[in-house]
Amino acid sequence: DRLMRADPSNPDHAKALGQSFANLGDAQLAMGRPALAAQSYRDSIAIAEGLARSDPKNAAYQGQVYVAYSKLGDALAARNDAVGAEQAYRTSRDIAARSAQAGPADARWSREFAMANVKLGDAQVVIGDNDGAVVSYGEGVSAAKRLSAANPGDSGLRHDLAVFYEHQGDGFVASGYHGDAAKVYRESIAIREDLVAREPTNWAWPRELVPVRDKLGDALLTLGQFDAAEASYRLALT
Repeated sequence: DRLMRADPSNPDHAKALGQSFANLGDAQLAMGRPALAAQSYRDSIAIAEGLARSDPKNAAYQGQVYVAYSKLGDALAARNDAVGAEQAYRTSRDIAARSAQAGPADARWSREFAMANVKLGDAQVVIGDNDGAVVSYGEGVSAAKRLSAANPGDSGLRHDLAVFYEHQGDGFVASGYHGDAAKVYRESIAIREDLVAREPTNWAWPRELVPVRDKLGDALLTLGQFDAAEASYRLALT
């Protein structure tokens, strides 16, 4: 703050101050103070947006705005302000979409676009916009599929896709589309089983299979596919 007052026209000082507000928000959120965190993230956004307006082609400034809005959404979600979270996530998603279109070779923005859509979908489910959530999850999954296909050896991207399929399944369940939910839960399970086979010493992969198999069982039970539901529940126990 002292550096900004001494040289208010220096964009590096402004960028550093914006990052400091974001760091403060991270600490406040970790301490269970989401209201204070939300204000810190808003302060970070105000600075980052000013920098982005002054230099619209600067990818670093756009990235700072994107991250701050995403974190604001997290803080508002923690405050149970689902409407505010949905708006913040939508803004971050739109920034990621524009950045991904401007630099299609930059895999980072494609990944951020996918993740932003899933966060947006989660918020839409909470506010009851289930159809909107299905669309957001679908866009996130599509982006993640393209990334994973272009980088088949990247376990992190494969894991992202598995997680996004699971969220998409949750969205289908919320909308009453249990058949579609069962299909994408199976996709998520198949990817996670492949990860287990690839990296048998990574104990995180088998642990993550349990809740998805339970969700698949729930969807199959609702569809009246009792034998298949029982088989899925039994696999969750192994």
